[in-house]
Amino acid sequence: MGRIIKHAIVIITLVSLCIACCDKGDIQVDDEGRLVAKWHLERVTGGLHGNGYNPGFEYLEFLNDHFCQWYGADNEILAAGRYELRSLDMGEYTGLIHFRVSQDSLISHFVKVDKKYRFEGRDTLLMDEGCCDLFSYVFSRVP
Repeated sequence: MGRIIKHAIVIITLVSLCIACCDKGDIQVDDEGRLVAKWHLERVTGGLHGNGYNPGFEYLEFLNDHFCQWYGADNEILAAGRYELRSLDMGEYTGLIHFRVSQDSLISHFVKVDKKYRFEGRDTLLMDEGCCDLFSYVFSRVP
């Protein structure tokens, strides 16, 4: 009987460790197929006065293999980097996007804070900062 209890304690401990080691933030969300596209930045709102700011780019393109690029108005590439999608259990938002780009890039202010994201229909992507300046970004899918 004592042996059974010892085995049960070991099994419970191992299961508890496995559960504790899981990081829900690293779970891939299923929206990558919807996200992979070129998006035009329509507007930015928020900040101290609610007027937004000029993030220094016109287009953001999500490519396969977690690669992304930022473009200026004349389609020149301003910056490139990687992105990670993380699950997010926060109301209407689908997930969280974490960008990794060189800190000296032209768009470093945009990528310094992870973005909560969600879709409105097929052709509108909304991103919000969960802290700091609370900027909101509205993108439309480029046909």
